[in-house]
Amino acid sequence: MYCIRPWLYVGNYRESLNYDLLYSCQIGAMLHLAEDVQQPNIVSRYIPVEDGQPLPFEQLKAGVEFARQEKAKHNRL
Repeated sequence: MYCIRPWLYVGNYRESLNYDLLYSCQIGAMLHLAEDVQQPNIVSRYIPVEDGQPLPFEQLKAGVEFARQEKAKHNRL
């Protein structure tokens, strides 16, 4: 898992399954693009993205808005 900003981490699918890792990084929200993963006490949003396919603007907008809302709530993503 990589810290991009103090409030933003980027990780892979396997890391999103590891609750201990998420807890140690104090993750409070996750935006999923590959598979929907639910973890206790972590807000989650799934936006399906297919490799090699253009991302429709509305899906991009929904993902950015989710990240902004969770950051405003002081949830680390």
